[in-house]
Amino acid sequence: MYDAAVTTRDEYAHAAPGKSPVGAALVFLYLVGIYTHVTVFVAPGIPWPAAAAGLAGILLFIKNAYRIQIRHVAPIFLLVLIGLFSMMFAPDSISLLGERAQSLLLLTYSLVVGYGLYLELVQWRRRNVARLFFVVSTLILIGCALENFTAFGAISDSFRQAVFPEEFLYVANLRDQSLFGMVRPKLFTAEPSFVAIFFVFSITIWLVLSASPLRFVSYFLFLAVGLFLIRSPVLLIGAVTGGAACFAPASSGPRAVGAASLNKIVLVGLALGVGAVFLYVALTTVLSERLDVILSGSDDSFTIRVIAPIVIAWETITRYPFFGAGIGGREAILDIILQTYLPIVVRLDHIYYKLVYGITSVFWLHWIFFGLVGGSLALLAIVKLMRCLGGGPLMFPAIVILSFSHTMGAYVGPRYWSIFFIVLAATYLARQPPTPTGNKMQWITRAGHPATQRLPTSHRGY
Repeated sequence: MYDAAVTTRDEYAHAAPGKSPVGAALVFLYLVGIYTHVTVFVAPGIPWPAAAAGLAGILLFIKNAYRIQIRHVAPIFLLVLIGLFSMMFAPDSISLLGERAQSLLLLTYSLVVGYGLYLELVQWRRRNVARLFFVVSTLILIGCALENFTAFGAISDSFRQAVFPEEFLYVANLRDQSLFGMVRPKLFTAEPSFVAIFFVFSITIWLVLSASPLRFVSYFLFLAVGLFLIRSPVLLIGAVTGGAACFAPASSGPRAVGAASLNKIVLVGLALGVGAVFLYVALTTVLSERLDVILSGSDDSFTIRVIAPIVIAWETITRYPFFGAGIGGREAILDIILQTYLPIVVRLDHIYYKLVYGITSVFWLHWIFFGLVGGSLALLAIVKLMRCLGGGPLMFPAIVILSFSHTMGAYVGPRYWSIFFIVLAATYLARQPPTPTGNKMQWITRAGHPATQRLPTSHRGY
């Protein structure tokens, strides 16, 4: 059931106090940390992934501890508990206990720091979050242009070589020149796909929260420029996430995304049409060589990233249907992984790299780690968490999260869960009026949502 609440400017400001200098600095540090994803080893064999983001996320969690709610924590705790059960009932539970415990600890860490970031972002005004991610998107484009056309790339490469282990570094520059006509920018990350992921994600968040009447035009222009500069197939996801933005929860404020049914239908149609044009242009120009290689069946990267995770998930669920291989249980299915990767023409150390550092699809890793029973229970916990944090229809966050879940591995790592929590923060903020005014505004919300209550006296803030 939904309530209608009348909110004045003062009440809105009281419910959403906005960003503080400390909070803004920590959010900036978090985004830099999750983008670069520099891992620090606190002890031999014990990594601290995205250490800068982790530190910022922990501080944000502490800073906003008074806003923590049981209904948020419960599904998070349930997800961790399912991970614990998967350790107990998975194959080789004793011999692989150390690896599994480390994976469960990393999952808990990723959920805590992501939730800390969420607690901070939902206090900001919608336009400030939109502005933040617009700046991030712009900086990525500028950085890629500098790396492509100036000597700035040497600085980026020096940083990468200094902070990333050799097995993490992308070295297929000759392949890039053959397929894309240039060496693609890495811009302080381990590989070009990470640049593309963060760029598409950032501009999608801006699109959802922006009040500009030209936001969709600007969005696809940014994607086009990104396609030219970054030249990664990941950018094609932008056509999907751009369409998904049409289904984001709408406020009743001015210029709300899809505020009227007819406008939403027109908006969806235009977004799908422009998205289709973008896909066609991308696949027939910048990505045409890559598409030809994929269609010929000789693209090892496509097989590793898209086909292999499906095969491994199917074989794992067939063998261990209840709780899968268990969280972090790649060693338990070593024979399945090797059987899948060996026919692919890649170096043997690359096969071991994929085994140790993650099958490159969070979506399929969910089912590999948890199986059908555990995976279904974990999915229920995730959906419950999405409902609690997003506070509205799930179509937009579900499409965006699912889209990005196919672009990265490391199910227990902070990169994926950061995207998860930021998308839900944007979903929540999208329901707020984009530009609060002195006039009274109607805000249709769930009972107990922020417009109906003042947070300092009641922490039912989102």
